[in-house]
Amino acid sequence: MKRSTSLLIFLALISCKSKPISSKYNKIDSINSSSQANELLHKLVGDYAKSYVVTDTLSFIQSDFRKLSALVTPVSWQKADFDNNGYTDLLIVAKDTDKIFNGNRYYVGCVMDSGSNKFYVKSLTDFFLNSAIAVVRTIDSLPAIIYYDYDKLNVYQTGVKGDTLIFKFGDFMEYNKHPTIHNIQNIKFETSSCFGPCPVFNLTIDKNTNGTYTAIRYNKNNNKQDIQGTFKSKITSKEYKAIEELINYMDFENLKEKYTVNWTDDQTATLTITYDNGKTKVISDYGQQGTFNLRRLYKMLYALRLNQNWH
Repeated sequence: MKRSTSLLIFLALISCKSKPISSKYNKIDSINSSSQANELLHKLVGDYAKSYVVTDTLSFIQSDFRKLSALVTPVSWQKADFDNNGYTDLLIVAKDTDKIFNGNRYYVGCVMDSGSNKFYVKSLTDFFLNSAIAVVRTIDSLPAIIYYDYDKLNVYQTGVKGDTLIFKFGDFMEYNKHPTIHNIQNIKFETSSCFGPCPVFNLTIDKNTNGTYTAIRYNKNNNKQDIQGTFKSKITSKEYKAIEELINYMDFENLKEKYTVNWTDDQTATLTITYDNGKTKVISDYGQQGTFNLRRLYKMLYALRLNQNWH
């Protein structure tokens, strides 16, 4: 009898580890209305989201969005522990009440708890002209967000398949169940100018973590001083490993070679990856919105300008 009891306890522990659940109470756990969700969102983002309203129900002016909504049944807020830290997070689909949009735009963001009710917002709808809806689903035992961008409705309507996002590498990423591991030999990242003070620079990193950073226009150092010129650094193993893992995770071989947004006066990012004994993948991304995975990679590459010891 003792042995059977011990076995049951062991199996229960294994089960808990394979199916993590939120077990630490936080403020999000007590939210049970759209007004409470709305209050938390506005407390965190302030004036940036003053026109965003979390409503009791979602209603859409566009007929194609109404059809999509009938199929995927989104709601204005849902709970899940996306980053698997034991604290509940909150997915929000908020209506943008700014008159310029005439009720045609919806914003999707996620209120994350990093621990002890320390909340921050991850915006999935990054650009103010975009509109989207989203729902929470479980994919391979993982809490996931299925994200539907209004600009891609023609793609979704041929099977109603949105972007499946999970929280990884510190952000929401397109889920890849079986990443392919490549030998990354060189990473080159270049940005163009835009209508405004966009940082224009070139960044190259080889497999030995040797980095070269050429600051061309509108780049600053950690002292907020404008800089120009070419600088060298040994990229820290932590940063390089994270970038390399993300590149392999995002299935870069099968990404498109060109992405573009539907607005003007933005800048282009050009990513060149040399891998597996000289193969090359070049991705040109006007507006830097190509995929969620690419957006996260861009942020990491931009950050290298300030978090490395350049000389």
